[in-house]
Amino acid sequence: MTAKKNYSATTAAQFEIFKKEVAKWINVFGIKGWLVEFQWVDSGDTRAGVSWKMTGRICCVRLSRKWEERGAPISNDEIKRSAFHECCELFLSRLVMMAEGKICNNSDCVTEETHNVIRVLENVLFSWGKK
Repeated sequence: MTAKKNYSATTAAQFEIFKKEVAKWINVFGIKGWLVEFQWVDSGDTRAGVSWKMTGRICCVRLSRKWEERGAPISNDEIKRSAFHECCELFLSRLVMMAEGKICNNSDCVTEETHNVIRVLENVLFSWGKK
């Protein structure tokens, strides 16, 4: 017999924090080629998620209305961390699609995309402390 899971609810204010944090990381990583939509969904399976449609360059970033309890109330830092996580998934989406064979995955394409990731990280991280 499995134990019953307990859930806590995210708030409308936390959804707004989530959206602002996603926008921040999209800007930091320069992920500007996507139409970004947001959903506040009734799902207890995941805390947050992202999906995309490559042909239209549309992505949907979702925050769950209920989170499985982990012993403490849902903090704004956890909301922000979830937003960052989903932006990282979107940032790496081309590599994921290459691995799944959904887009060109020959060696040159993978090398090019790997260097794209590296260049973004260089540009973001090496200028981070200079602001």
